Amino acid sequence: MSIHTERNVEPYDKVHDINALITIIGDKDKVLRTDSGIVRLRGNGSISFPKKPYLIKYNKKHRVLDAPAKAKKWTLLNNYSDKTLMRNLLAFELSRCLGTDGIVVRDAEARAEMLKIWGQARENCLNEQHLHDFIGRSEENLQASQRLNFMRWPVMDEVIHMNPKAWGGYAEEVQNVRRFISERLLWMDSKLGYTYDPDAIPVVSSDREQPHRVYSLSGVPYDCDVRHLPRGLYVVKQGDAARKIQVR
Repeated sequence: MSIHTERNVEPYDKVHDINALITIIGDKDKVLRTDSGIVRLRGNGSISFPKKPYLIKYNKKHRVLDAPAKAKKWTLLNNYSDKTLMRNLLAFELSRCLGTDGIVVRDAEARAEMLKIWGQARENCLNEQHLHDFIGRSEENLQASQRLNFMRWPVMDEVIHMNPKAWGGYAEEVQNVRRFISERLLWMDSKLGYTYDPDAIPVVSSDREQPHRVYSLSGVPYDCDVRHLPRGLYVVKQGDAARKIQVR
């Protein structure tokens, strides 16, 4: 994103709006859209970092980069302490896998509902392999961005607020996220009393030409062909035989 402010004034606080021309640039320097609006600083603690967070407000509503929301106001987070540049991406992917905005676990009924949702998510894409693959794809897609980011803000060897240590490099920071995800999945399993066992269903051969049924690992049937399944783990049954598959 390129922001050209009126008289080249750099945003300096959260109160004063500065007129700007806002351009979104895609791959191979292709201009995706250019619109007028205003820009100012945002945030509280994050505003003190050298890399600033911004609030931009278009003159009319836009659906930026095919986002589901159509709005005038958009936020540019600085994510200064996130040296992987992917924690927000990963949070959205976790939310997508979980399929819910969250449940306050205050009683037995709510806890049982949370366990049900957690189990369904674990049987689909909320598993270590899928999330590690997602992290790997994000790492690859962010290579150019991270090189530019840390050329401008060389903080790899600095301990920044909310990070327990500096890992010393981008690949090392990403590996730390992989480790955290693996540990956190097991922690959530233990807190909810859930046992994740992707090998519980024996893998046997099957013939794709023969009639078959598709189920989740908990036995919920799917009324669709294997080719149309979302990402996750499934059981395909043909007669008395069953095999476990993973759709990526």
